[in-house]
Amino acid sequence: MPRVEIQYYEHLISMLQIDKLSRSLPIIVAEVLDVPSARLNSSEVEVCVREHGPMDRNVKAVQITIEAKITPEREEQIEQMKDAIALKIMRLDVIPMDLLNAKEVSIWVKLPKASYVII
Repeated sequence: MPRVEIQYYEHLISMLQIDKLSRSLPIIVAEVLDVPSARLNSSEVEVCVREHGPMDRNVKAVQITIEAKITPEREEQIEQMKDAIALKIMRLDVIPMDLLNAKEVSIWVKLPKASYVII
């Protein structure tokens, strides 16, 4: 089960924009990270949203971190997957252009060795 975390400054992006982003990311992540050895659908993508806190330092206005279990296919395609996710997010037109132009949005795709169980 992939996990997505969105962190943002509320004075730079609206709650409505973050809501649309958080609703769209499961679909985007499932589309892009779906590989034969790790099939995905959007209901399996967990999304957590947090505002930056007063002690956060050197952070972008919007930070998106995606973690999914590593597979050989994902490892081989991680750069293409990151770029595909970035393009799909930009096409949503929910992140203010001034933030994009100022390079104030970051996307991390992490593929750790992991194990998952629901109990």
